[in-house]
Amino acid sequence: MTTSLETAAAPGGGETAGSGGAAGPTEAAGASGAVEDAGRRGAGTLRPPYRAFTIGAVALSTLIAFENLAVTTAMPTAARALDGLALYGLAFGGPLAAGVVAMVLSGVWSDRRGAPRPLWTGIGLFSVGLLLAGAAPTMGVLVAGRVVQGFGAGLVGVALYVAVGHLYPAHLRPQVFTAFAAAWVLPSIVGPAIAGLIMEQAHWRWVFLGVPLIALPAGVLLRPALRGTTTRKRDAATGSARAAGAPKAGAPTAGAPTAGTGPTAGRDRDDAPDGAGADAPDATGRRLLWALVAAVGAGLLHYGGQGHGALAVPLLVAGLAGLVAAAPRLLPPGTPRARRGLPTVVILRGLAGAAMLGTEVFIPLMLSQERGMSAATAGAALTVSALGWSAGSWFQARPNRPLGTTGLLRLGFAFLLVGPIAVAVTVAPAVPVLVAIVGWAVAGLGMGMVYPTLSVLTLELSAPAEQGRNSSALQLADSLGTTMVLAVGGSLFAALVSRSADTAYLAIFLISGVLSLLGLLLAGRARAR
Repeated sequence: MTTSLETAAAPGGGETAGSGGAAGPTEAAGASGAVEDAGRRGAGTLRPPYRAFTIGAVALSTLIAFENLAVTTAMPTAARALDGLALYGLAFGGPLAAGVVAMVLSGVWSDRRGAPRPLWTGIGLFSVGLLLAGAAPTMGVLVAGRVVQGFGAGLVGVALYVAVGHLYPAHLRPQVFTAFAAAWVLPSIVGPAIAGLIMEQAHWRWVFLGVPLIALPAGVLLRPALRGTTTRKRDAATGSARAAGAPKAGAPTAGAPTAGTGPTAGRDRDDAPDGAGADAPDATGRRLLWALVAAVGAGLLHYGGQGHGALAVPLLVAGLAGLVAAAPRLLPPGTPRARRGLPTVVILRGLAGAAMLGTEVFIPLMLSQERGMSAATAGAALTVSALGWSAGSWFQARPNRPLGTTGLLRLGFAFLLVGPIAVAVTVAPAVPVLVAIVGWAVAGLGMGMVYPTLSVLTLELSAPAEQGRNSSALQLADSLGTTMVLAVGGSLFAALVSRSADTAYLAIFLISGVLSLLGLLLAGRARAR
């Protein structure tokens, strides 16, 4: 991410999300952490003073990604062993719902106290949850452990984003988010196979028990870099407010440094010394309450989307109603109208995630059921998208790339649109499967361009004391968007597949195509004028 004062360092020929060349809301962030030291600006993410934090953060991201993928492989065996198939859905829906609340809490907490506390708490809960799940004597205990694990992962995800905003200068942030993307690519390639090997050679419990052995040392690597970030964050927030003409500390403040860029623009701020711009206690309470509503809605959607007879439709309707009611209270103002700047960035994240996952989960099913491929071969076809994702992330981080931010987003969504189109065409038996595989690789390339760019823009468009709230909004849009698409798409597929499998698949891929096209049309609004 870049401020408008650091245009020359911005990836993409200096195109930034700042408005009119004026000092952006993160100008003060440029004075925080390593940016204060001009000598550090020449350092890379794997050189001092960033090396330890980069390695630790990437290791944590990799472990969270591995656990998300590995548990899918291990859960059927665990549920049978514990005689808990009736709770199978809750083992996935529970951590999803807990993560929604944790994302919001982590954003508020990070803005008030800095990233370290929610980060340490998240690592601890993530590890405790895994240990509880791995040692569970019953399926109920395993589900409880999964809920704790999901809550911890939600805290960690947002806090890591905030830490990146506090520790790294703007020109290094694309590289950091590229590393985060790579941290998800590798587990997507080898994660299920490693989980299967662990289950064969040891026990399904070690899929859960082994991860904390690495997560805790990875967390230790973060400690030196995070020392003092709360103080730097507080100083940067105060400096940002004063630069924007806000009253000094101790006086009520209103609005964000740059109007319309943060979700709290125009609202009163808490004048607590821990973070200028933080929500007042009553606002924080309301925000967490709406997060709970969203979590319940997400859980109902997930549960109803799996099909539960006559209850499926009421569960889906209730879940959608909860999300529709809660989302406007948790996302930046103007998000439903796709207001320029941060609101559009948040929308684009949700659209991209929903479009990608909405198609991906049905590709192995289509290839195995309709084309007769083995499950392993059909699943391996998804590997190409992971490789494309990695390549796209590398491209967006290049300091001399030929495209600016808007052009990169448009190209990324155009590539993403190729994916569902190519897969949909492959529904016809005469079309070679290779078309779907190549098309899905192109979609992965687009996601690699889009995801890190949106992460960069989120920090760039956020005042220092709002990076937690806005990072949580970004990840929340992703989580809720994919939840809605998977639930609605899964229900639609179940309703159509008995009549015509081709129609069912085409309906799913059409939804993803429309979402990708909408992202392509909105990409130009990610930059504030």
